[in-house]
Amino acid sequence: MLLLFIRVLFFCTAASAFATYVSAIYDSKDIKRPEVVSENAFIAFCAIMLVPIAVIVIDVVLKKKRVEDVSAVYFGLLIGILLSYLFSNAVKPIFELPSFAGQGNWYYNGIVLMSTLVLPYFCMSFMLQTKDDFRFIIPYVEFSRE
Repeated sequence: MLLLFIRVLFFCTAASAFATYVSAIYDSKDIKRPEVVSENAFIAFCAIMLVPIAVIVIDVVLKKKRVEDVSAVYFGLLIGILLSYLFSNAVKPIFELPSFAGQGNWYYNGIVLMSTLVLPYFCMSFMLQTKDDFRFIIPYVEFSRE
């Protein structure tokens, strides 16, 4: 029951975040949404919502999880979020250029949103695939079955 509650909470949080991104609430004369999103807000919302749906489906399909896998996912998530933060700070000056004509903030927010989803995934995937070789990265640390 608690797991179902967490899944519903995750889905609602993702839906509200993506709805805020595609809605016109924060439009002003200085900051405009990309034309693709403003002209097709519902389609953009539905397309972006495929990501949390896929995450929930994968969670339901993978029934049995081991502690080694969970710890690899946790470390991968931490590293991925750190890399996403560093990446978003690195690209921010690009979107402040005058060539974006006031839409740079919306493009930047979209890049941050996607990098926050993609980089943790790649890091978690890498950690899961190399969790048995983790001992070579940090000596004297070994995941064993004991």
